[in-house]
Amino acid sequence: MMIKRTARCKATRDTIWRTCFQDVTKWPEWDPDLKEVTDASGECVDGTTMTFHMADGGGPFFMKCASVSINNHLEFTGRFLLGFAGAKGTFDLKDTAKSTSAIPETEVVYTFGLTGVLGAIFGSLNKKGITKGVEEGLENIIAMSEAAQGKE
Repeated sequence: MMIKRTARCKATRDTIWRTCFQDVTKWPEWDPDLKEVTDASGECVDGTTMTFHMADGGGPFFMKCASVSINNHLEFTGRFLLGFAGAKGTFDLKDTAKSTSAIPETEVVYTFGLTGVLGAIFGSLNKKGITKGVEEGLENIIAMSEAAQGKE
């Protein structure tokens, strides 16, 4: 089960990236489900690894960034419960047709879900909570990025 949400942001892709994604240890600032990210191997690039500690006490979960295209796309994935469950999130950033350098507008697409046999079961049981986390996370990304736009 994957949850996908889209929003428009009045900030450049570069501002969104630097504000919300570049430093993986700062992801809890926008993700309400994360308490802390530790053991980061570096900034968000292909192969970056990190450990998620959840706000509800869950974890730790070892995660890895993949398919990273700075200012455009990223994936983060991890497996747990002996590989019978996992998590996958993706972000896509794209300039809208009416975006200009003076008035930027970016479409932000956030997709997240639990994978594997046990992930599918847990995801079905907690669909409302997962959806809320995706929606609040996306709202926070938009608010933080719009506040940062032009302040660099």
